Amino acid sequence: MRVVKVFSVTLLYVCLMNFYSTKNVDSQWFIKFEEAQKLSEETGRPILANFTGRDWNDWCKRLDSEVFITPEFREWAQKKVILLELDFPKNKKQDVQIKMQNKNLAELFKLKSLPTVWIFRAKMDKINHKLKIDSICQLGYLNGGPKIFTQTLDIMMENHKDNAQKN
Repeated sequence: MRVVKVFSVTLLYVCLMNFYSTKNVDSQWFIKFEEAQKLSEETGRPILANFTGRDWNDWCKRLDSEVFITPEFREWAQKKVILLELDFPKNKKQDVQIKMQNKNLAELFKLKSLPTVWIFRAKMDKINHKLKIDSICQLGYLNGGPKIFTQTLDIMMENHKDNAQKN
């Protein structure tokens, strides 16, 4: 009987650790633009905004499962970007302010389809209180997993940096 109790406690511990580690992974993604923008300014890292319909769009689900939940992507993102998820759910409720924020950002970036990933810098002009967006690159679903996805983003960000230095 003691072995069963020890096994049960151990199994419960493993399940709880998996639950909390999943929560921690998800917590890397901001859902409020202001929070992501503030951390972006503090760290100097651009924002990676994932425009998604994760509860209904198959391509968004594939991008999540093939790239965004992988350890390779999370490691890359921790060093390179601030993650912002802009979700457009059909089958779940969403806070009204988040819904409006996501709609406004979709219009600002002239969103045409999901999934769309934008990398950009955002800075609030302290004089006229307007948001200045420096778009770095845009990408949709890309077959090949996290290595191809992050390498492509690295190349696009480097090209933007080179072009900005020339101007």
